[in-house]
Amino acid sequence: PFLQNILIFQQEILTTRQLQHPNILPYYTSFVNGLYLYIVTPLMNLGSCRDLINKYFNNGLPEQACCIILRDVLQGLDYIHKKGFIHRYNLPIDSYFICYATFL
Repeated sequence: PFLQNILIFQQEILTTRQLQHPNILPYYTSFVNGLYLYIVTPLMNLGSCRDLINKYFNNGLPEQACCIILRDVLQGLDYIHKKGFIHRYNLPIDSYFICYATFL
């Protein structure tokens, strides 16, 4: 199963490398070292949503921020679907889908 999982991830990386959209984080390369698969991507200036919440918004992101993040995710998914790809999962989960809103 380990080798099969690695091959699945590597295929996903090759597929994702074909996608060019501002809301899709590109993969530069990947490699295996021992039991670990490493994926090389550009550095995200602000980090993930979890990073933002932990550093700046301990009570959750403002509703407007959640709306912007959700809009960007949906634009990326729309692009993927129009290219004929079906997404199996969205990684990392904490980057986009754990988005706590503070309602005023």
